[in-house]
Amino acid sequence: MAKANITQEFCNGLLNEQRSQLEKFTDIKLPGFQVRVTPKNKISFYACARLAGSQRRLDRKVGDLGKITLSEARKTARRYIVMMENGEDPYKERIEEGRKKSLNVVANEFLCTYVEKKVKPRTAEEYRRHIKKEILPRFGKIMVADIELRHLRKIHNELSDHPVKANRILATFSKLLNWAETEQYRDVNSNPTKLVKKYKEEKRVRRLSLDETKRLNVGLNKYKAVNVYFVALIKIILLTGARRDEIRTLKWEYINFQHKQLELPDSKTGKKVLPLGDVAIDILGSLPRQFDNEYVFCGHSVGRPMVNVRKPWLELIKLSGIEHVTLHDLRRTYASALLEQEVHLTVISNMLGHKSTKTTERYLGVSQTSMRKASNLAEILIN
Repeated sequence: MAKANITQEFCNGLLNEQRSQLEKFTDIKLPGFQVRVTPKNKISFYACARLAGSQRRLDRKVGDLGKITLSEARKTARRYIVMMENGEDPYKERIEEGRKKSLNVVANEFLCTYVEKKVKPRTAEEYRRHIKKEILPRFGKIMVADIELRHLRKIHNELSDHPVKANRILATFSKLLNWAETEQYRDVNSNPTKLVKKYKEEKRVRRLSLDETKRLNVGLNKYKAVNVYFVALIKIILLTGARRDEIRTLKWEYINFQHKQLELPDSKTGKKVLPLGDVAIDILGSLPRQFDNEYVFCGHSVGRPMVNVRKPWLELIKLSGIEHVTLHDLRRTYASALLEQEVHLTVISNMLGHKSTKTTERYLGVSQTSMRKASNLAEILIN
């Protein structure tokens, strides 16, 4: 670790430099006093020393530059170092206070400081729903350090009629407890969710048959009189295999008409480019633009995208005479159609935005049409 005379001038100099990784500097005047700077030029102060009577070396954060001055940081660091050299953890009181926090308080911290800043919107929405509607009503008043295996089994058992939902809520609970450990609100490796046996989930393989896609298209033509934007949204999903929210929140600036592609700055798997066929280009090009709305599929609120797609979807499939099909099944229908046309699995995987063809294989399964073709090929055995 580099040594430096940590002064205000030195810290200001760090802000003017570029770096690709975390850098640490220890003070030549006060051993154990450190300054750390991230690639985004966030400067933090730390006090580091070996805890007397043990082999443990503690790194205790003092504060961030901007929230605390250099002189305040040096003064606090000196106090922390003396405490550690005398066998006392400066965070002991803070840790003890943290462990007295209720799950209500910790869950709200988790949502505000971690979920809102580091989790993709759709996942964040799911976390909030699970925590506020299922977890906190049951256990919100319990201290987070006191959450045990019995609590996790309780919520999992109570949701046994909805196995997929129960498993997802258990996963959210696990994420929350893991975060609580990093904040020292619980003991390290104390998360008991791994001891709860998850329910077996039936793999969904629903996709539209050729007859159902014909009926859906008839229904779409009828539904144009109700909502032209929703009809276009469904057609673009069918033509691209994109995820619902990738299309629902599509902005005009993401459409490259010249190169016939969607250029999504973010998706479930990061930045993504989706090629568009001529029919998709015609559908998008014919949609009416609203001058005060940057979104392609406009909602009822000014300047906002379509929000509620479930209600019109249920109306559409009823109108089309189709049952037990979800919007996400259109994505599987798209992939299956490509597979039936003998498009290579790698191409399908790329179109879907899967990181691995293994994911695509699990996702598609084996269609009835493919199995029927295989059965017909076996006829050579008796001819």
